[in-house]
Amino acid sequence: MSGKYFCFGDFEFTCGVNISMGTCEMLSVGLIICDERFRIAESFYCTARPVKYPKMTKQCVKLTKLDQQEIFNSPDSNSVLLIVRRLMKKYGCDKLYVWGNFDRPGLFSDAGMHRRLKKDPENIQAVAKSIEDIQRRLVKRLGLPEAVNIAELSSVFGFVPRQGTYHNALNDAMGLYEIYRGAYGTDCKNNKKLRALIDDRIAKREERRLKAAERRREIALSVTLSDEERVYLDSFGEKRDEALERLLELRYPIINFMKNHPDEDEYELIVFDEPLRFKLSSGSAYTPDKGQSAIVVMTMTKSSFGRAVVDYMKMHEREAVLTAE
Repeated sequence: MSGKYFCFGDFEFTCGVNISMGTCEMLSVGLIICDERFRIAESFYCTARPVKYPKMTKQCVKLTKLDQQEIFNSPDSNSVLLIVRRLMKKYGCDKLYVWGNFDRPGLFSDAGMHRRLKKDPENIQAVAKSIEDIQRRLVKRLGLPEAVNIAELSSVFGFVPRQGTYHNALNDAMGLYEIYRGAYGTDCKNNKKLRALIDDRIAKREERRLKAAERRREIALSVTLSDEERVYLDSFGEKRDEALERLLELRYPIINFMKNHPDEDEYELIVFDEPLRFKLSSGSAYTPDKGQSAIVVMTMTKSSFGRAVVDYMKMHEREAVLTAE
């Protein structure tokens, strides 16, 4: 055997009520191994029986479409991943490429479950250490503004599972292989479906940005401007609207913080220099050490924070003048 081989994989884990990142266990693994010309050399799929909680939750069954009896009858994940290690060694693959940042910690969680039950986790740990998340790399290469799921992205390169659905470990591994092949083995810049997906995601991201900005503005204006703030804004004359936007940017985190700590009587605006920035603290949680390196600590209430807002805005003005000089 000669040449370089790539190993693409996906794992399914237990999920649902009372199962977290630190307590999930492997349910299945799928692998696709190909050469430099993207010719598939080998594929592998196997289910695994969790050592701690082999009975799947309703949410887990719905998501993975796995059969409970098949899971009960499956080998332990450490035995399954011994096969994975041997396949990777056979083809000289020291990296197992995955899509997203869940598989590695998921396997380490499974290894932890094995250790707690005094079972061997060697192969689980070894495979976990070989995992490399290539999502960000592929997103950048394909020109996407953000990550999308395997199903949506692999479909632009013509992949549709022959059997079953996505959230099947082998289908998702095959989907990742198709994405990688599309990114590095095709003229993806002229892929019309990919271009349409990029345009759609750019539009959706902009829509979310505008909605978030509008929501922040609503919160910033949810408390009537104080007399101090109005006088300060009026001093800008024709540039009052520009000053208002800057003031609202400061008002938003302060008002939002107060809304999240409604039972407090006082709040602290802790201002630091170089660069000018601030932190917020509730009065009951504030201690002198929090303001130890601050240039000023301003005490505020729900009805009197306008003065602090104006004082901080003036500090910003002075800093801007000094920077310009």
